[in-house]
Amino acid sequence: MASPPCAHVSSFRQADLLLSDASFVYQTNDTLRIRLLENANVLVDRDFTALGRVHVSTNSIGKLVFAMHTLPDLATTNRISWFSYSSATGRLLLALSRLDLNQLSNSQAQVNVELTVGSRVYPTAVTFFGRNPGTYSTYSTSMP
Repeated sequence: MASPPCAHVSSFRQADLLLSDASFVYQTNDTLRIRLLENANVLVDRDFTALGRVHVSTNSIGKLVFAMHTLPDLATTNRISWFSYSSATGRLLLALSRLDLNQLSNSQAQVNVELTVGSRVYPTAVTFFGRNPGTYSTYSTSMP
């Protein structure tokens, strides 16, 4: 039996998120997870811990600086196209592709995004707009 076609977002990107956490810590193999939720409905739940890499350095005042990125993702759906974070600048880049969004309730949906790094969960939100059936564009809000 063939599965129904997936509603895909060709690229979901929040290019200029800022994440400030004075107690941020990350080591390779700490949890990395992204969840997309519409109300209590889980649309995407992707653990990408195995893809995470980090370079740790010390700045001029002796504070640890974390530069994170991911290895290429070979997943066929819910792919992490790009993830990087620099604790020095707070800049976080996230791109997801080939998302399976069949469970979205309508063509304009407010979607909560939960990024887990280690034991901390960082929330934000994005609005998905569907122009054509199965095709969505996004508008993002800031990460607290």
